Amino acid sequence: MESLRKFKCQIIFRVVSDAIVLGTGGICLLMFKLYGDPFKRGFFCDDDSLKHPFKDSTITSFVLYFVGFTVPIAIMIALEAFRVCMQKIPEQEKSINRHGKLIVYVRDLYLSVMPFLFGAVVEQLTTDIGKYSVGRLRPHFFSVCQLDWTTISCENHSYIEDFKCHSDDQNAVREVRLSFPSGHASFSTYAAVYTVIYLQVQLKVRMLNLLKPAIQVLILYAAYYTCLSRISDYKHHWSDVLCGIVIGITVAIIVAVQVSSLLPCNSQCTSLGADNETNTGTSDLAVLSHIEEKNRRYLLTEKVQGNRDATATVSESSGETGPVRM
Repeated sequence: MESLRKFKCQIIFRVVSDAIVLGTGGICLLMFKLYGDPFKRGFFCDDDSLKHPFKDSTITSFVLYFVGFTVPIAIMIALEAFRVCMQKIPEQEKSINRHGKLIVYVRDLYLSVMPFLFGAVVEQLTTDIGKYSVGRLRPHFFSVCQLDWTTISCENHSYIEDFKCHSDDQNAVREVRLSFPSGHASFSTYAAVYTVIYLQVQLKVRMLNLLKPAIQVLILYAAYYTCLSRISDYKHHWSDVLCGIVIGITVAIIVAVQVSSLLPCNSQCTSLGADNETNTGTSDLAVLSHIEEKNRRYLLTEKVQGNRDATATVSESSGETGPVRM
């Protein structure tokens, strides 16, 4: 029983530690949003790249994050259910619980979703650190800032650092300094690339033929369109979008290789928690089943031994108290 209790404690520790990591990352992102102060960067008076008009976003932040999270996770939920239903569960795993496949499904879904969420936090933190450290002005800076040009001396390609924005929307003035890198580009690229890798590794059905690559291409097109819209909406410079794409691709590949078990790596790679069955061939449920089987046999042995001892005690008692024949 001690081994089983220890193993269950390890599972609880893994889940709790993962939740703490994600929660800490989420708090850091919230601190950036609430208290972050972008670097105060100046501008050149004749910089035409800052003279574009302000436009509403084609892809709003709500749509970006709603679709970017729900679509990949929905794909994982559906695909893991399909994989578990199609595969044959070993008898030792079925012995754990009558709902053996459900346990396997929950485990596999957890090992798919948690790395994706962790990568999203890393990608967002990487992007926000760049935004608040660089403080690059957006292409619609002049339109939003509403400078008082009578107080600014613009001569001979001068660089202006001492200026004040007269816009009443202070949140817009703050956002106008967060052009580099593009958050839309980095997150959409990360979500798309990670989902494409996930489908490539986990969806192995010969009958699909062109369906799987078609789905993958559509996902990449959605991210591609999102990136282009940030340029056409004058929200970012092209270099901001390019850097965001690089961040998204890099984080997606690193998470797929080092954190999840999607892509193979060298023998020194480690996965979430204990050995992952994809890399080592060892299933957590198989280990749990083995421990429970040993405990069951131990308890059965103890019960049999206890019955024998009880029988022997009764026999001895009968011999001591029985009638003595002369």
